[in-house]
Amino acid sequence: MLSTLVGVGSAILFLNKDDQEKLSEILGTMGASSIISANTVMGISAVCLVMYAVFVQKTKLDKTIAIKSAPQ
Repeated sequence: MLSTLVGVGSAILFLNKDDQEKLSEILGTMGASSIISANTVMGISAVCLVMYAVFVQKTKLDKTIAIKSAPQ
């Protein structure tokens, strides 16, 4: 739960700053971490944040940065 709250908080911070590069990095890390750790709450929150960023704020997320930031 703590990692979900930290991830959501930092994503909201960068949503407000309009920093697409950092936002892509955070959301990519959250998505991959939720799959690796089987954390459904983090996965749902990552999907909701991506949908909000893309559809509501019309932010262009960089897919290559999101893929590179995933934990390996």
